Formats: sequence, structure tokens, C-alpha cells
Amino acid sequence: FDKDGVLFTGGYALTLLFFMPMALMDLKENAAVQVIGYLVLLAASLGFVILFALEGVDFDNVSMWGTEWGSLFGVILFNFALVIAVPAWLYEKEEHVSVPAVVHSSSILSAVLYILIGILGAVTMPFVSPNMLESLMSGAFGVPLQLCASIFAFIIIGLGCPLLSVLTRMNLTCNGLLSHAAANNLAVYIPFL
Repeated sequence: FDKDGVLFTGGYALTLLFFMPMALMDLKENAAVQVIGYLVLLAASLGFVILFALEGVDFDNVSMWGTEWGSLFGVILFNFALVIAVPAWLYEKEEHVSVPAVVHSSSILSAVLYILIGILGAVTMPFVSPNMLESLMSGAFGVPLQLCASIFAFIIIGLGCPLLSVLTRMNLTCNGLLSHAAANNLAVYIPFL
């Protein structure tokens, strides 16, 4: 329906029903879902690499320096926003877990996946938009890539929303700044609204 400029779609309803309950969980309850998300991330990344390799490589599709730098800062900030997660994770982690080892290894793995998939996507697809995922989901590069991109978008990007809510709530409550209910209002209900 569309009343006074508000649009409530079936896709938003599905997203709300699927992801909001996860946002209300605590970090330990959410861990199993995040492990599944990590496995889907690895499988989707492998799928992208294989599907890109099957497309054929053409280095004329990319330049050494690129042509559009406007969104670079936002992309890096979004993809490496672990500064939001670290305080909440430090509160929950076990004593024997090495902070530098976890932060460094996860950052390196993320960077390698971003670079590998980004470069492979760029050298295999001519005239891809700056938002490669959008181009892949459009179906312009075939159904297998569209399916892989859609799974990636719904599961990986989708699971990031409730996780961010959980971490934000923990950061607001663990130091006694807000009550659990007030933190839920700020970290879950208002963002999903």
C-alpha cells in the first residue's frame, strides 16, 4: 500500500519477518546464524570465482586506476566497519581468544575476497556498473550469476542488518548507558521502522 508517501512492499514484509527476530537475539543466540552466513559467504564467493572464470578474462575491461572514485570511501567504511563489532565482541569473547589474531585474520580474509571477486568480476564483465552486485542481480550476465548474487545479497547483506542491531544494542547496554528496552528501541525497532 502507498499512503502519504509510505510504501510497504511484500519484500520489506519478508525482510522484516525474517531478520527482525534475529535482531532481538543476543550475540550468542545469533552466533549459529552468523556461522551459517559465513559458510554461505564462502560458498557464494567460490561460486562467483568459478562463474567469473567460466566467463573468460579480458583485461581490457579494467584500467589500472579506475574511473569512478566517489563511492570508494563509503564502500571501504561499510565493508571494514568492524570497529562497531569489536567492543561488543570483547565483552563476549573467551579469555584465551587472541584479539590481534582474530582482527588481523578476518580483515585479511575479507580484503582478499573483496579484491579477488572485484577484480575477477571486472575482468570478466564489460561495462559493469560501479555497484557490481546490482549488475549481477539484474540478470544481464546470466541466471547462474543472478542466482549467486541474489543469495549473496539476501543472506550475507541481510544477516548484517540484525547483527549490527545486536552489536549496537550490546554497545549501548554493556557499559550501562541504556536499559535493554531503550537500546532495543534505538538499535532494532527504529532502524527496522
